[in-house]
Amino acid sequence: MNQPETQKTYAGNMNNDESADIKKIVFKVLSNWHWIVLSVVISLGIAFAYLRYTAPVYEVKTTMLFEEDYGNSSPLMAGTSA
Repeated sequence: MNQPETQKTYAGNMNNDESADIKKIVFKVLSNWHWIVLSVVISLGIAFAYLRYTAPVYEVKTTMLFEEDYGNSSPLMAGTSA
């Protein structure tokens, strides 16, 4: 009978410890908010400069298909005799 009670107590303490740990982490992050904002601003500045000043590289491929229709004469070819 003692074993289930101790397991419940252990689970309850673990749950309280986890919530306390989360609170500690959140308060540490919030106390250092200026470093987070500074790192985001610097990162965005570096990303903007990189995208602004690097030469764009494009790859272009094309395929052209020419079909000649010998049955019809074009107006340009009408004046010439073959």
